[in-house]
Amino acid sequence: LTPKKFEIFNRLESLYLTGNKIGIIPSKAFEDLHLQHLSIFSNEIHQIQPQALYGLKDLKDLTFSFNNLKEVPKGLISNLTALVYLNMDNNNIMSLLPSDFVGLKNLKHLRLSSNNLSYIARGAFDNLNTLEKIILVNNNISALNENVFNANGLKELHLSQNPLVSIHPLAFAHSTNLEVLYLNNNKIRTFNETVFNRLHFLKKLILASNDIVQLPNNLFQNNAHIAILRLESNKIDTLNEFIFKGLKNLGTLSLERNRISNLPPKLFASNINLMELNLRNNRIKALYGGTFKNLTNLKALYLSENDIQHLEANVFADLINLNTLCLRNNTISNLNANSFTGLTQLVTLNLQSNRLSTINNFTFMHLRQLLFLNLSFNNLTKLENNSLSGLRNLQYLYLQGNHLKIIQGGIFHNTNSLLHVALYNNKVEAIHPGAFKGLSRIYHLDITHNNIKTLTAGSFDGLSQLMMLMLANNNIEALPKSALRGLPSLVGIYLSNNKIKQIPAGVLREVPRLRSLQLDRNLISGIEDNAFEGMRELIQVSMTGNQIKSLTSATFKGAPAMVHLNLRFNKIHTIPAKAFEHLPNLLMLDLSYNEISQLNSSFVNLRKLLHLGLSNNKIKYLPSNIFQHTTSISTLNISQNLLNSINKLSFTHLHSLGVLAITNNNISSIEPFSFDGMKFLTMLNLRNNSLKSIDSRTFYGLISLHTLNLENNKINAITSDAFQHLPRLRIVTLLGNNASYGMVSKLRANSMGGGPIYAI
Repeated sequence: LTPKKFEIFNRLESLYLTGNKIGIIPSKAFEDLHLQHLSIFSNEIHQIQPQALYGLKDLKDLTFSFNNLKEVPKGLISNLTALVYLNMDNNNIMSLLPSDFVGLKNLKHLRLSSNNLSYIARGAFDNLNTLEKIILVNNNISALNENVFNANGLKELHLSQNPLVSIHPLAFAHSTNLEVLYLNNNKIRTFNETVFNRLHFLKKLILASNDIVQLPNNLFQNNAHIAILRLESNKIDTLNEFIFKGLKNLGTLSLERNRISNLPPKLFASNINLMELNLRNNRIKALYGGTFKNLTNLKALYLSENDIQHLEANVFADLINLNTLCLRNNTISNLNANSFTGLTQLVTLNLQSNRLSTINNFTFMHLRQLLFLNLSFNNLTKLENNSLSGLRNLQYLYLQGNHLKIIQGGIFHNTNSLLHVALYNNKVEAIHPGAFKGLSRIYHLDITHNNIKTLTAGSFDGLSQLMMLMLANNNIEALPKSALRGLPSLVGIYLSNNKIKQIPAGVLREVPRLRSLQLDRNLISGIEDNAFEGMRELIQVSMTGNQIKSLTSATFKGAPAMVHLNLRFNKIHTIPAKAFEHLPNLLMLDLSYNEISQLNSSFVNLRKLLHLGLSNNKIKYLPSNIFQHTTSISTLNISQNLLNSINKLSFTHLHSLGVLAITNNNISSIEPFSFDGMKFLTMLNLRNNSLKSIDSRTFYGLISLHTLNLENNKINAITSDAFQHLPRLRIVTLLGNNASYGMVSKLRANSMGGGPIYAI
């Protein structure tokens, strides 16, 4: 910068010089400007000459952050009488002195975070009567001296992320209007009990992530207006019975991640306006009557990750407005009808990962408004008929990770509002007929990872609105025709990883709205003709990893809407003519990893098919016009077969093909003009074959081809005009052949456009 560099902009109000390499601000650099906003953020400023900001009497906003300043330049800002906001974050300023901010009579917001501040002199903020907010985060301040913040109007002070250990009892003596104080992420171990005595208007006090072991008895006695008090992540092991006495406006109290083992009976008795209490991750072993006395306004109580073994009767009796109670990860082994007395407004109850082996009858009878109940990962072996009594409004029930063996009728007779039930990862062997009777609102039922062997008629009676049924990872051996009775709204059923051997005709008629059927990794060897009859809304079927050997023209009859059919990893050896003729809307068909050796008019009526997978089979040749009914295919994979040649009728009609993979075959010859007409093909992969020569007729017609992979063939001859008719070819891979550099040089000389990149 040079003096008067911006004098022609004398009407300029805002100037941003961010991200330059300015090192020095000379005197009178901005003279005669009427700036209100000046930002020299992220430069290399290490020197600001006297009177550098001369004349900026209207300046309100000044930013010098992310530079190399080591001190607040002397006399620099004393004439900035209109300045309201000053930001000097991310410099190397080490100290603040009494003369640094003299004259800033309108300053309200001061930022000095991420410097190397270790010393703040008494009087550094004197006479800054309008100052409301100071941010000194992430510095090296280890001690606060007496009256260091002598700014009567100060309302918000941020001192987090310092190595602060010592605070003088009178450090805040003149900050009597302070409302927000952040002291988190320091190294404070203790306080003088008078340190906050004069902060009568304090509303938010953050003391989290320090090394506090104990709180002095009268620490908060004069802070009646505190609404938020955070003490989490300290080392507090004991709380005095009267430590929170007087905090009548306290709304949020966080004590999580400490070492508290005991809660005195009247600890929170004065905190009548408390709405959220967090005691997670402590060492509490028991909850006794009176612990939560008078907390009638409490909405959320978090007690997870403790060692609570016992809930005394009526311990929550005063919590008449509680909405959320979290008791996850404790060691509770027993509950009874008095465990939750008084919780008439409770919406969420989390008892996950305790040691419950049974739920006594009427345990939840008082929880009339409960919507979410989590009993997962306990030791439950059985639910009694009245275990869930009283939960008439319950919508979400989580029972996964227990040891339940039988789902008998009557368990859910008091929970008619259920929408979702999770029973996965149990040991369920049987579902009794009528077990879910009356649950007409459930839309999602998960019983995966159990030991169910048989689905009997009536197992799902009553689930008239069920949309998703998850039965994967069981031991189901058969699907009786009435197994899915009572599921008229079912959209998806997941039966993968079972032991089902056959898909009988008629079994799916009970679920006419089914759209997705997953039967992967079973033992299916046969699909009866007309098994999909009436499945007019079925879109997706996946039966990978089975033992299906054959298909017929009637296998998929009755499912005209099917879009996605996956039959990978089976033992299909022949695809008969018209095998898929009843699937006119099919878009994706995967027959990879089978034992197919012959194709006979196999793809009739698949005019919308986009993706066809035939890799890893035993196909020896492609019959002429085999793809005449699949003219929309864009991706075709015939890799890992036994093809030894390609003739000019192999791919006739594939005018829309974009990607063709024929790798890992035994192809030694390609009849001239075999790819003619495939004007949209962009990628052709012939890697790992036995091709010996290439000429101009081999790939003739591929006007859109971009990438050609001929790696690991036996090519020793390529005519110089071989790629001359391929105007968009950009990548040719010839690795693992006998192509010479001379051969490639001739190809380059005859290439069109920019010419391809050859990898030889």
